[in-house]
Order: sequence, then structure tokens, then C-alpha cells
Amino acid sequence: MATQAGLAAARRLGGPFEHMSAHSLPVAAAVAAPVLAWSAISHGALLLAGAGFAVLAYLIAAKPAYTAPAVVAIAPLQATVRHGETAALAAALLIICVLVLRLATGSLRPRARQLAAAPLACALLLSYAAPAAVLVPQTSRYADLAGLLEGLVLLTLVVCAPPAERMLASLIGISGAVLSIYALFVGDRASGRLEGLGLNPNYLGLLVAVPLVVSLGLARASRSRLWAVPAAFCFAALAATQSRGAFVAAAAGVTVLVVSGRTAQMKAGFAAAALLAAALLPGSLSTLENSGGGERAPAELAYDDGVRTHVASFALDVAFSHPLRGIGYDMFAPYAADSPEVGIYINTHDDYLRLAAETGVPGLALMLVLLVPAFRVQRTPSASTLRAGVLAYAAGLLFTNTLANLAVSAPFWAALGVLHASTVPERAVTSPLQPPEPR
Repeated sequence: MATQAGLAAARRLGGPFEHMSAHSLPVAAAVAAPVLAWSAISHGALLLAGAGFAVLAYLIAAKPAYTAPAVVAIAPLQATVRHGETAALAAALLIICVLVLRLATGSLRPRARQLAAAPLACALLLSYAAPAAVLVPQTSRYADLAGLLEGLVLLTLVVCAPPAERMLASLIGISGAVLSIYALFVGDRASGRLEGLGLNPNYLGLLVAVPLVVSLGLARASRSRLWAVPAAFCFAALAATQSRGAFVAAAAGVTVLVVSGRTAQMKAGFAAAALLAAALLPGSLSTLENSGGGERAPAELAYDDGVRTHVASFALDVAFSHPLRGIGYDMFAPYAADSPEVGIYINTHDDYLRLAAETGVPGLALMLVLLVPAFRVQRTPSASTLRAGVLAYAAGLLFTNTLANLAVSAPFWAALGVLHASTVPERAVTSPLQPPEPR
């Protein structure tokens, strides 16, 4: 009776569990019991990890819409725990296995939009397996490839089972505030710049820039001043990182929030103001950095800008020289070090240029295609907020190489997946703050 009752409960979960036989539960219990007992006695951390994966497996199988928010909440912790990258990869493989199982059992019917990330994944694997540049990187190429593929898996999961837009936006804003508070009080200072969670100041700045934009979007959509609190913590952490790229990303996201639903004339005015702000930005940021006690002298900033400009020009030359399949994913840094034009081991500091140089023009084009839904007007306030967060992160990719870092990119992939899952045509939307029409 107990077995039948357990089987009935498992079947009520839906998904792959509905095909379990009456003998499956006793066998699973017989295998799991000694494993859990041994883990509890000798490996407490392993037991905790096993419990976490059990919860993740349950969410994927029974409540797939809650899986992406859970991944967004815990992804930044992977850089702070031992074997965090391995755990993230295992979680991605678990998601793939469950998705394949759902496809095999017929509980999930594939659609074209659910496979939007597949072409880019194939391009990455091809450039990784057959690089044109035969060099030895200083770090493992596998780590960045795994991180980017994990993001594409998360995107696919969200498209297949999108969470509630308001829930995901709220989680991004709140988790960003929590991470900002943690970094402000526990993080270190490198030359006066805040770093923490295993991230350098530029990566940490982009990590908190997206929740800042999302929190401001929620405050605007809900007309609640409470969302100004997480926004304030995120801004404090952003200012402490002194990351110019992160400031640009946040400004881009806020601009998207402000111009949404405006007339063409007002959008043109905001665009002109944005161009003026961009012209004054370097001096303004230098003033802010010096007032915050930073040690980044103007000469250092000028040197950094010169190096990045030179590397960007070199990346363009590499992309034009290898337009079809690039030099191989994660091969730019050793290629730059081996080249007399650069001579130092450095990445592109621009993920779009990195894709163009390492995977070729097709890889860059496939990434830009994934961003297309973020340029469409959304029908709900929460979707418009997520759109602003996605575009903020997309702007930040012009200055960093965080696309392969799931700790930073998880909110971006999840929010982009929600936008992909939406099928509302742009012409049916009059204002992002207008409630959806009753059906």
C-alpha cells in the first residue's frame, strides 16, 4: 500500500515520473539509503550537494517554471564554493537529461523557438573542437565553453517552461541587493575598487548593474518606493567597483526604461541626451572614482583605454582574417600573446568581438539573433523590466567577457528566455505599462 501510495504521489508530479513502474520506488530507495547514510557520516558537504541536486531534479521534473529562478538565485555562489564550476556543469547536464527524457516520453513537444540556442551551441562546439590557432592557453579552455553552454541550457529551459515574469524580475532585484550587501561588507578592495564573490571589479559591477536596472523598473511599474531600497544597495556596490563598463550598462538599461512607451519625438530627445551623456561620461566617472577614494589615476585610465582600443582593433583584424569559423573558442588570449601586434596575454574585453574572432562571423550573428526579442516592445510591465535588464547586460558585454561566467550571466539568460517565450506581436502593444487585454 505504501509503495502504491508513493507511486501515485510520484505520478501526480507529472513529467517523467508518470511512467514509473511499481518496482521503481523500492529499488530507488534501496540504492539511495546506503548512499545517503554514508554521505551523512563521512561527507557532509557531499550530502548537502546531493540534497541540492535532488531538489533541482524535483523542480525540473515537477515544477520546471521554478527551476530558472532557483538557478538565478544560487548561480553567483558557484565562484565561492569548492568545485562550484563542476556543480554548475552537473546541474546543466541534469537539466539536459530531464529535457531529453521529456521529449522522449512525449510530455514536451519541441517548437522552433525552444531550439533557438542550438545553432550557437553547435558553432561553439565546432570552433572548440577544431580551432584554427594551434596554441596552448594558460587556462583551461573547457571552463569558458562549459560556462557559455550552461547559459544556453538555462535559456532553453526557460523557453520550454517560462517562470512568471514578475516573480523572475523580483527575484533578480532582491538577489542583487543581497549580493550587493554581501560584497560591500565582506568583499575586498583591490586598488580601492570593490571585488567579491570570486569576481573582479568589472565582473562584480555588471553583476549588480542588471539588478539595479530591474529594481528601478519594478519601482516604476508597481509605483512602489520599496523597490528603491534594493536599487540603492545595488548602486552603492556599483559605485564601489568603479567599473566604467558597468556604469554604461546601467545607464543603458535605465535609458530603455525611460524611453519605453514614449513618442518618437521624446525618444529622439532622450537619444540626444544619451549621446551628450556618453560624451561627458569619461570625465564624470573619473570624478566619481576619485571622490570614492579610488586609486585609478587618469594616466592609468588612459593606458587601459589605449590597450583595450588596440586589442579591439586586433580582434577585428582576426575576425576578418578568419570570417567563417574563427581561430577557435577561447583561443584569442594565447593568439594575442603570440602575435607581434599585441604581445601580451589578454582577452578582447568585448564579448561580441570575442565571438567574432573565436567563432567567426556566423557565431556573432547567431548571438545577435538571440538578442532580437529584447528589441521588441513587451505587453506587460514586468516583461518590459526584464527587457531593460537584458539590454543593460547586452551593453555591458561591450566592455567585459562575462558571457561565459554563469555567476554573472544567469539573470541575463533567464530574462532573455522569458522574452523568447513571449509570442505577443509588437504591433499589438501600445505601452509597456498598459495591462494585458482581457481574453
